[in-house]
Amino acid sequence: MDSLDDDFNETETREFITDALKAKGWKLGFNMRYEYKITDGRVQIDEDDDSFRDEALFADYLLFAPNNQPLCVVEAKRANQIEGTGIQQAINYCNLLKAPFAASSNGKSFVFTDLIKGHEEEFSMEEFPTQGELWQKFVQDKQYTPEQIEIISKDYYHGTDGKEPRYYQRAVIDLVVEAYAKGVKRMMFVMATGTGKTYTAFQILYRLMQTTNGNNIRILYLADRNVLIDQTMDQDFKPFGNKMIKIENRTASTSYEIFMSLYQQLVQYNLPPDAPQPYEQFNRNYFDIIMIDECHRGSAKKNSEWRQILDYFSGAVQIGMTATPRDDADSDNSNISYFGEPLYTYSLKQGIEDGFLAPYRVTKVHINVDGGMDISEEDSAQSGGKLEVGQTIEKKDLALKLGIKKHYYLAAKRITDFLEKIGPMTKTIVFCDEEIDAAQMRSALIHYNETRQAENQNKYIMRITASDTEGKKHIGDFISKNVPTPTVVTTSQLLSTGVDTKAVGLIVLYRNINSLTEFKQIIGRGTRIVEEKKYYFDILDFRNATEHFFEPGFDGDPLPPIGPGNKNKPKRKKTPKPEPKPIITGDGHEIYIDSETKMVLDEHGKPMTVSYIEFSKEKLNTLYSSLDDFLTQWNQAERKQIIVDQMAKAGIKIDELMKHYPEKFQSRDIFDIIVNVAFNEPMLYRTERAKRIKEKNFLEKFQGDAKRVLEVLMQTYADQGILAFEENEALKNNELQDLGTPIFIKSLFGGKEQFKKVIRDIEEILYAA
Repeated sequence: MDSLDDDFNETETREFITDALKAKGWKLGFNMRYEYKITDGRVQIDEDDDSFRDEALFADYLLFAPNNQPLCVVEAKRANQIEGTGIQQAINYCNLLKAPFAASSNGKSFVFTDLIKGHEEEFSMEEFPTQGELWQKFVQDKQYTPEQIEIISKDYYHGTDGKEPRYYQRAVIDLVVEAYAKGVKRMMFVMATGTGKTYTAFQILYRLMQTTNGNNIRILYLADRNVLIDQTMDQDFKPFGNKMIKIENRTASTSYEIFMSLYQQLVQYNLPPDAPQPYEQFNRNYFDIIMIDECHRGSAKKNSEWRQILDYFSGAVQIGMTATPRDDADSDNSNISYFGEPLYTYSLKQGIEDGFLAPYRVTKVHINVDGGMDISEEDSAQSGGKLEVGQTIEKKDLALKLGIKKHYYLAAKRITDFLEKIGPMTKTIVFCDEEIDAAQMRSALIHYNETRQAENQNKYIMRITASDTEGKKHIGDFISKNVPTPTVVTTSQLLSTGVDTKAVGLIVLYRNINSLTEFKQIIGRGTRIVEEKKYYFDILDFRNATEHFFEPGFDGDPLPPIGPGNKNKPKRKKTPKPEPKPIITGDGHEIYIDSETKMVLDEHGKPMTVSYIEFSKEKLNTLYSSLDDFLTQWNQAERKQIIVDQMAKAGIKIDELMKHYPEKFQSRDIFDIIVNVAFNEPMLYRTERAKRIKEKNFLEKFQGDAKRVLEVLMQTYADQGILAFEENEALKNNELQDLGTPIFIKSLFGGKEQFKKVIRDIEEILYAA
């Protein structure tokens, strides 16, 4: 293209920007990516329980450093935008990507921001920096020493599968490598369950092993469960190949670089006082780096058996990773006190918003006796005097102490009914208090699923607990997304953490959970997304455990409950609806589900007690103090999209109002919807507003092609609304194609400014009081 016109849209200006970047040595697919995908877009669920995604986040251009670290985001804007229009958007993307430089261009010049220095300047299209110049500027801004540059300049691992780190994983990797280069000895990063901690750990270690003395770096990787070690070696760490060994039988050859070990392999209990511990087979300075998986689980705790490993190898750089950090300042169980504040935190809520984690829906089941039960004389007699009259039995002990096995059966029936609704082959974990509860629940579930149990080689329902050797053999099949059975698993603690249960679509809480850390780990079993198979999960709560959602330390909001017409947006809170299903137990107690509630939260994760229309009214009244205030802002807005964007930032989405209340708002103008919701004003249909133009004989002022253009635009308004009417794309309507380009069409009215005046005159008539 020879010259840039003010009427060029963003796509057209990108051709000039691309040419300018290429001229400075930036090459697509090499050190420059076009439309770089940052997020996947949050998962939403429609009225048929089919999933779809919100729009993903893309950077127009992402420029990379020689080590493939994000270096600069460049945002493109249409030609008629002022210089720097997109710079704040670019800075926002840079903050996510931890890129040090941001730029914006309208095809005429670049506005460039150095985020480290806070300096902003303007370049001509010929002056944009090269990769070498930007990299040199970066290392100078950071004041790296030559030794530090040698470490941070190493590249990521690039496998044949094309997998690369997500934006937050890149951020973690880069921050840890930088901290290592600066000599930090203890550090920690926090990533929500299911967001790829071990893959991130692999990339960190891979980069550190590429340094000049990389061949001499020795690494100890610690975990507390065999499945965590085996999973890591077989999956994310597999490229390390024969550089890696698993410590077994409390010993290992020293001819390896990476040692994978359980704490239990390095610490032996009940040794004589003078006997050496297994970790002492290694010199204190043997390991350069120790990577601690699930570092909230005890190794940082003072006086713990496992802590002595970290103390013994205190000279090594120690990197902790966890989904659930602990900051118990008044106790000895704080991994933050040990490792320091996290270098980076990627939360469950952010993972759900970005579309990398599955959102969830919550159903709370209330059983009549679960508030506790006072022991009667009959109860005491039946227990042989083990229970005292007047003693209160807590709900977690009801089934065992009173022998109310029907409690299990009632819960099992509800779980079975739930599975019938969401799909009986949905991988499910039922968390119970004790292993004996898991055994009882297994029996109760089989009672209601005998046919499926028989059809699936008696593996449709299984118990998998720490002491169940046979059950543990099937963990691999259960966590597989391709093996259908076991389908429903009962457990107590074994599957609560660490196990990569990607396919789980239902988590049943038949267990009292007093720890927020444990609760987050359990919920994390369902947060993985499996493309084409699983995009969200359900929680069925029998123990009110989901009250932990309301604690300050928890984040992430659930999906709407199952039912017709539900979307994943703020909705009316459902009031409890009793569903009495009485069962008379063998000991005479009546037990039944007396109610169920659906948990629905607003955009801040707080319980919503109003409808979406009431929610929107409240938000609109914070944006606009009065009807006159709104009218002023509406009329002054150059394009009405500005108003819609302003509302969206406040949590109000016009399209969602129309979806929730189609009969009320169908074919209404955005203007009418706003004034009706916020100020109870009556509404007109778009066709009624369009008639005003005809009644004013406005179009009669124009003739020929100019009149034809306005007639097509008015039909666009009546059919699609004001946003489509104002878009430049409206001038590319099929009915106007024979007239020429938008630039030529505007010339029919005397040019761009005169055309804009005609549009303003039309809108003045449309929205006259």
